[in-house]
Amino acid sequence: TCTVRLFSVFGPRLRKQVVWDFMNKLSAKPDELSIQGDGGDMRDLNHIRNVVEAMLLVAEKGAMTGDVYNVAARESVTIDELAGTLAAAMGLSPRILHTGVGRPGHARSWKADTGKLESLGFEPVMSYGDGIADTVAWFRNLKGAP
Repeated sequence: TCTVRLFSVFGPRLRKQVVWDFMNKLSAKPDELSIQGDGGDMRDLNHIRNVVEAMLLVAEKGAMTGDVYNVAARESVTIDELAGTLAAAMGLSPRILHTGVGRPGHARSWKADTGKLESLGFEPVMSYGDGIADTVAWFRNLKGAP
């Protein structure tokens, strides 16, 4: 057996986590986005297509001897950068408000070491920007928005 550890997954059909929350907030209130904390937290965001490709690769080529494979897109972004990218993809320019208070016990930064996965030949199939565009398109279709 082995372990596949996923980092900050987003994409169509995932109806939780920061990307989903921000899209819902922006859809309800397009001129303003409230962000918990100071916006400086880092996340290694990872589109679901990358996750699927990584799992298939590990199943095909991975060592089933207790190894751990970190699955991440290698593109860390701050929460503020994510908010800006999402807003732009939605055609919005909201005012960003920070609560200044993060969640107790919440990690400020997630950066995965994907070396073991890359040694199997893994390359992300969906970039961060394309993944955001794909997710926003799905969200618009789901909500019936133009």
